[in-house]
Amino acid sequence: MIEFPNHHPIKGKEPEHCLDVRGVASYLHLDRQTIYNWLHQHKISGIKVGGVWRFERQTLEEWLKARTVASGVAMAPPAPRSAPPSQES
Repeated sequence: MIEFPNHHPIKGKEPEHCLDVRGVASYLHLDRQTIYNWLHQHKISGIKVGGVWRFERQTLEEWLKARTVASGVAMAPPAPRSAPPSQES
């Protein structure tokens, strides 16, 4: 018999390092459909195992950190607006 080191014997329970779409949606406080949309738009990556999408928690956390904007960071100034036509009389 093959033993898997991260195998969890309770059906429906994910190993702590692995999330399914429901777990990712819950973690990010988003709708599951958003996660599916992101997968199909290649905004987020996962692996499909047995017809179920799986995500490594560490990879997800790295993905979040890469997209985090630190508070107090100067943002680029807004693009200049075109000057309104002068109304000289």
